Amino acid sequence: MPMKRNSTTLPPLTANFLQACHYCYKNDIEEDVKISKCSRCKSVGYCGEECQKADWKNHRGLCKAYASLEKDARTRWTLLSSVDDRCHTDMELVNRLCRRFGRTERHFLKRALKRPLTNIEQNIVGWQRSCMACARTDRVIRMESTTSPRRELKECPDCGLTFYCCQEHWDAVYPLHAKEPFEGTAYEGKTQCKLNQEIRVDIDFHQTMSEDGRSLGWLPKRSKPEWKPLRLPPKNWLKEFGKDFLDEYGMDGANTIALQGCLRSASDALSMPMTILYVLQIFNGADDSWTKKTSMTVHVLGAARNETLFAQMFEEIIHRLPALKTLHVLLCGPKLNTVENPRPGTSLTMESCPDCTEKHRVMSVEVQAHRYHEYVEKAGRKYTKPDLAIAFNNGSIESHEQWQDTMELLVDEGVPSVFTSYTRDEAVGEATLLRLAGAKLIPGLGPRRNPWASAHLQLEPNRVTGYFSDNAWFSGGFRGRD
Repeated sequence: MPMKRNSTTLPPLTANFLQACHYCYKNDIEEDVKISKCSRCKSVGYCGEECQKADWKNHRGLCKAYASLEKDARTRWTLLSSVDDRCHTDMELVNRLCRRFGRTERHFLKRALKRPLTNIEQNIVGWQRSCMACARTDRVIRMESTTSPRRELKECPDCGLTFYCCQEHWDAVYPLHAKEPFEGTAYEGKTQCKLNQEIRVDIDFHQTMSEDGRSLGWLPKRSKPEWKPLRLPPKNWLKEFGKDFLDEYGMDGANTIALQGCLRSASDALSMPMTILYVLQIFNGADDSWTKKTSMTVHVLGAARNETLFAQMFEEIIHRLPALKTLHVLLCGPKLNTVENPRPGTSLTMESCPDCTEKHRVMSVEVQAHRYHEYVEKAGRKYTKPDLAIAFNNGSIESHEQWQDTMELLVDEGVPSVFTSYTRDEAVGEATLLRLAGAKLIPGLGPRRNPWASAHLQLEPNRVTGYFSDNAWFSGGFRGRD
């Protein structure tokens, strides 16, 4: 029998690229299985009839809609009129073509389904195999085949996550893909191909370690004897946490591929406390009195499931500030209304590591299922400013109306605040919103890359280049009005 999939679990990237079963996630390389496309829509693949039948209830609607898309004259014309026969090395131009194809498909599918696309369906549209030089997808190639010589998408033999439709196009983009550092020094000088290879390793790691593909929640047990400012050397995750991980798990230090894979996964959660510490360091500059405080409060705005799952990770702040005895973390956001432990409106003292317990160092987590400005209004005179308010990957650029009042409150009250985002485009957009709210952005806190971003990269959707990760960019840090 096929593995039963959690209905809320999103299939891995390899499933969207037809390299893994869309139901059980077995892949066509590591597990020696043959992935066959759905014969009707050809948008997903399965390792066998059992998985296809098990997934049919979820896939049926999209399957019918996609099959009708290829027969719809207007949509065919829109897609094919966007095809550019030229071979491009201007990746932003190719990415624009990808986004155009995606918009056209989403518009048709929503109309055909008479409802919004689910997250799984959006991912099927957003992460399609596309030629790196012209943006052609499998679907566009099938539509073209009635009037043009048939092309075929092939994958890079080294990473398997970049595609090309003909040898001419591959020859043109191969140097960009496998020879030149991607975005200069932004990713330690690694090429797109090398980064993609790491993503393949990470996908397999998460599927092996967790049924729902969740990241590794690892908190180092050691405590630092003194505060050491966070520097910006290359490979900072390996430098900061490599020895701790080896000491705790007894791994072979020579196996750097396995070690780096583990640390990339762990960095998803550890990015939260490390980003907080780095921001406090930037806010305070040469004044290190904040590192000697015995009590600290951090408010996490727009908190959701991820922050509650990895709430224990905030203990790393205590582990790096030896004078700190009490840390209070407020998780605040309307998406927390279904959290059970702690329940909204309550606070919970977290179980600490043996060292913190022995030294009577305590961390408490409070949950409030409100937007932050609503929480402040409800608290009234009982409200006290935190040492830092931080919004991780908040998405305010897509929901400005929901964040405008909170942004203005933070500015008016002079609360030390910072917003992070998944991508540069989001960061630039959110920085504009913060400035419109009156924020005076602090140099060094956005919009710019976060040196303590999660190293667990994922491909950006509707593009042939680009990556995103948790807290990848600072949108803006501020403390008061411009």
